[in-house]
Amino acid sequence: NDHDTLAEMREEILVAMQNIQAVHVILDLRNVELLTSTALFPFIEIREAAGREGRHIVICNVAMPVAQALTVSQLIVESRSHAQYLVLTEDIPAAIEWLGGIDVATPSDMRPPNSLAQSV
Repeated sequence: NDHDTLAEMREEILVAMQNIQAVHVILDLRNVELLTSTALFPFIEIREAAGREGRHIVICNVAMPVAQALTVSQLIVESRSHAQYLVLTEDIPAAIEWLGGIDVATPSDMRPPNSLAQSV
């Protein structure tokens, strides 16, 4: 609920996306226990920035309340194009594995390995 912290987090991620040469982004949310509705706004902006640049955002190590908030808000929609949504994986190795499969499959046909979204 701290608007300043949320703004700083959003800005830090957007700047990192601009400065890093990697095409795709993995966000490790292991220290996030829950998301308020206000805390969803940075994820919306990050997703939109990634979509404009043709990047995928993969999030991992997500607590169930966080996965539920992202799913209910439709930031994660497993049955649609991953180019327009966040992708949820179990951990960093699974995120790397999912990103490695992008070149061999179309994003709309892909399912992240060990998806948590299925159980939400």
